[in-house]
Amino acid sequence: MLPPETSPDQHDELNQQLAVLEGARAELEAGWVQGSWWAVTAGEGPDHVDGVCLVGALVRAGTGHSTGHSTGTGHSTGTGRSTGTGRSTSSNSESSENAATGRAVDAVYDALWASRGQPGPARQLIPSPQVRLARVRMLTQWNDRPERTKTEVTTVVDRAISATILALMATPPPEAGHAAPEAPTARARSENR
Repeated sequence: MLPPETSPDQHDELNQQLAVLEGARAELEAGWVQGSWWAVTAGEGPDHVDGVCLVGALVRAGTGHSTGHSTGTGHSTGTGRSTGTGRSTSSNSESSENAATGRAVDAVYDALWASRGQPGPARQLIPSPQVRLARVRMLTQWNDRPERTKTEVTTVVDRAISATILALMATPPPEAGHAAPEAPTARARSENR
């Protein structure tokens, strides 16, 4: 059996995904909501939120809003949903944030299906934008079910974190000449404050 194909960036991508998932977990622990991606109190700072839903936590963590490390503001779409936009000086950084957030959405989606006894994907493929949007909608609807609890939501995120850590352990680190800096985890960022 041949080892799985890996790209030099795969290790870095998994580290970025892990950072988004850990940031989302911290956001959910600080406050969980249903019915909107996040809730804010009037008069608070632009980056303050009272609580987030599952998808809102992933968006905020992926755009640098989580756990007090903000790089932008959330904007209301007028539909009860909000979208986060990161302020970035480089399109590569913004693209990287979007990619890491998308991979985190996929990891949570896969973790939710695994929690229901469904088999995981045999090989990690990059879904089309339409498939990813459908996953975002499904995760939002799942979060917003009246019987859903914060514990169920954080448990699914914990499953995604565990799967990402296992994938990191199974992925060979980049060669010395191709080493990319590892993305700091939410825990490491909070310890460096």
